[in-house]
Amino acid sequence: MVEAPARPGDNRADVAHRLRSFPALDGVRGLAVAAVVLFHYPTHQWVKGGLFGVDVFFVLSGLLVTAGLLDEALDTGTIRVRAFLARRARRLVPGDQEGVKAMGRLETARR
Repeated sequence: MVEAPARPGDNRADVAHRLRSFPALDGVRGLAVAAVVLFHYPTHQWVKGGLFGVDVFFVLSGLLVTAGLLDEALDTGTIRVRAFLARRARRLVPGDQEGVKAMGRLETARR
């Protein structure tokens, strides 16, 4: 566990509430992923910004992950690293599997 530093005068409830959710950023991150996927598809000439999409995706992902860790630290005073990694795996693995399946179907349809 990683201990969160205590700061005098912090109103933890207010800070944690601000860090809970960024639905608009989730949408922007989704658009960044779509730009990257379309950029790699054979008809990518009309899709610009695939490489920019990678930067946007990683910056927003880092922000969202950091906000989640800060949220946990402010709520509980600690960060449970194993629980964090398990939550990330439960969230990411199903989407990764579906992405691999979709790319396989696209490649099969292309041939």
